[in-house]
Amino acid sequence: MVINLNSSLLPEALAIGIIGLASTVFWIWVLVTCVLEEHPGKVKAVWVVLIALTHWVGALAYLSWKSLQKRTHRKRQE
Repeated sequence: MVINLNSSLLPEALAIGIIGLASTVFWIWVLVTCVLEEHPGKVKAVWVVLIALTHWVGALAYLSWKSLQKRTHRKRQE
């Protein structure tokens, strides 16, 4: 298959590529964060599998869960 570089679809293809690369970097960053910061146990295992299988959706869910956990912990301390 020959790709025509003068195609009008080049900017869209570039944007999709950049978004795909950014979401993959985000996914790997969150997966590594989960592996390094969570305490060993079932919760960690579930999150690692969930993030690994659902890509950026699982990563976003994990960050939301961590944020909620931190807010709840701060409210208990007050």
